[in-house]
Amino acid sequence: MKLSDLELKYKEQLIEIDEWVYLRSALGTYLLNKHGNKANNISIYQKLRYIVKQFFSMFYGFKSWFKSYNYLVFTDSAERRLVNGRYIDKISDDIVRKVGKDKTLMIELPNPKHYHIDTIVTHNIVSELPFKFMEKFLVYTMFYKKNYIKEIENILEKEGITFNYKKFIKSFHANYLIYKLFLRLYKPKVIFVNCYYCRFALIYAANELKIKVVELQHGVINKEHFAYNSSLKLNQKYMPNILLSFGVNESLLKNRLIDNIFPIGSFYLEYVEKNFLFDARLLEIIKPYKYVVGVSLQDKDWERDKLFSFLFPCANANKEVLYILIPRKRDDFPELPKNMIVYNEIDCYNIILHCNVHCSLYSSCALEAPTLGIPNILIDINQIASNYYGKLLSSVHTKYITTLEEFFDELRLVVALEKSIIQEENKNIFYNNYSNNIKIFLKKMGIEK
Repeated sequence: MKLSDLELKYKEQLIEIDEWVYLRSALGTYLLNKHGNKANNISIYQKLRYIVKQFFSMFYGFKSWFKSYNYLVFTDSAERRLVNGRYIDKISDDIVRKVGKDKTLMIELPNPKHYHIDTIVTHNIVSELPFKFMEKFLVYTMFYKKNYIKEIENILEKEGITFNYKKFIKSFHANYLIYKLFLRLYKPKVIFVNCYYCRFALIYAANELKIKVVELQHGVINKEHFAYNSSLKLNQKYMPNILLSFGVNESLLKNRLIDNIFPIGSFYLEYVEKNFLFDARLLEIIKPYKYVVGVSLQDKDWERDKLFSFLFPCANANKEVLYILIPRKRDDFPELPKNMIVYNEIDCYNIILHCNVHCSLYSSCALEAPTLGIPNILIDINQIASNYYGKLLSSVHTKYITTLEEFFDELRLVVALEKSIIQEENKNIFYNNYSNNIKIFLKKMGIEK
């Protein structure tokens, strides 16, 4: 069962449960992935090593805690990209520069790790891990009496869903106490977040304290994304005040949960396109092949297994095609065909610009590739890709396939598309002229450097 179906079926009961606002996001993720994940057998040594590593990462940028700031940015290290020899946060560092680096503190979650302070451009930065350790402590020591909700128990039992919602209630209230105390101490004027549904307690506390919260879009927002759409009218105290979106499509969604949307485009995509240079070593690797396909991977076991089960026969069937795998966090690959490689010297966008086609299940790179002039071929397993992107991306540059034959047929066709046509068809997804758009927004907010 999908979350949207569950909400329609039990609308009268769920609308009365305030906790449902944040529980629905956790349950939606669980329902999406529950059939595909394998159990992770992690040794005690690996667990201990991870805990020790996380403990020392807590002190990342520690001295930056001891200053006053007007603005706080909550993000994670997965947003960082290499620009001119240093790593930038692709969605927030430009905003930090515009509002004033001395006035802004970036609070970053390692995903999977923090980059060395000397290799990043961010001026004031700390790790979000101290909040996570405090949360764990409070969850295990704090008794919260309202962690049982009869109506939710009944719904889960009727639908045969095994989901531990109580831990999310405890987690929310632990985080709420931590963030409310923190915000009272620092008294920021505005908070920027890269993912609102990852930080419900922070946003709820900020709204209580009348602090503006701005979300910076980081990925796909469409009718299939349950965190941004619901048939229920939900409490806005859990929501950011403003969403800075890539384009206009986000504001056209029916039943969207965020009311105020301001399109700005993408700083990093515009930068990459203007400053792209071919990588000499990758060019040598590419040279013998007729076609080059950049493949964006996802981290769940079922996603990776489905993608490989489709692409391995493709790779073996036609040796004229090179597949460049673009992983997110995972690097545990099976033995790959000779015409399938991983190239870690440059980031995903620069790899895609070396390719004829971008391929994936439903990675958000499918939004970005056409703005760079590269068409998509999406593997439509169980119609996930077409449901996710069918009404969002143009059929001119994005094709959905289910068989090996369809893959090669579409590959031969889309490589002939002109870059300008692809980009024109994607202009509603990403607004042009990011720099001017963000200046207008900051002026509207009354934020000046």
